[in-house]
Amino acid sequence: MESGSAHFFGALYAGAGDAQRKAAFVGALLADGPGRIVDTAAGVGDVAFLLAREGHTVLGFEPCREMYAVLFDRFSHAADIRHLAAFFPIRFDDYPLDPRADAVVASNHWSHLDPAARESLLARSLRGLRPGGLLVMNCAQHTPLRSDQPWDEVHKRVFGHLVIRHLASSTALPGGESRQIKFEYRMEYEGELVHAESAEYVLALDSPDAVSAKLAAAGFVDIRLRGGFADTDYDPRLPGFVVVARKPSED
Repeated sequence: MESGSAHFFGALYAGAGDAQRKAAFVGALLADGPGRIVDTAAGVGDVAFLLAREGHTVLGFEPCREMYAVLFDRFSHAADIRHLAAFFPIRFDDYPLDPRADAVVASNHWSHLDPAARESLLARSLRGLRPGGLLVMNCAQHTPLRSDQPWDEVHKRVFGHLVIRHLASSTALPGGESRQIKFEYRMEYEGELVHAESAEYVLALDSPDAVSAKLAAAGFVDIRLRGGFADTDYDPRLPGFVVVARKPSED
């Protein structure tokens, strides 16, 4: 997220249900009660805040300066979770301490990384987990739902006379292994455009077999696929999937 658009992302999508599903999915994996959780791409804090409010200790990482500014402002007003959460404006890969986490959550992270960054994330996640701890991440995959999408409005929020619109497009890049995503946030007042911010990024697409192979090569075991954070069965028709993998136990 660039160009200060983090504040628009939070305004449009906070409370949309996605964060609740992710937090519930992760919480259900920790059957022994509240644990220590690393959020490798905390964004504006939606998932991390929910997990902390369920009693988990959460370490969140968000290297995007604009995103982190929104995240830390929200955290500074969240007195109820200050004793359970901490957020850092760095990559988890660069965190110098051992969190001995019960779970590392990489939400909306993997598909934005290049091969070297993926390898680094898996290695750091394995080191940062306690024996038997879990890595949870979602991945984008090849599906007809990932076909080219023309420039169009995908969401909007109305605040009285103020309207924020989110427009986006998706185009396949040569080779078909990734997509170019472009988006823009438009702020209108009384029907007139007042301000706009735009950005773009590359979304990498993966197969479950390819992701599972990378996890196994990194040292993870018991690799499981789910259809999404709603904990449904894997479905190749869906735009993505969730993978859960375990760090081997010491014994």
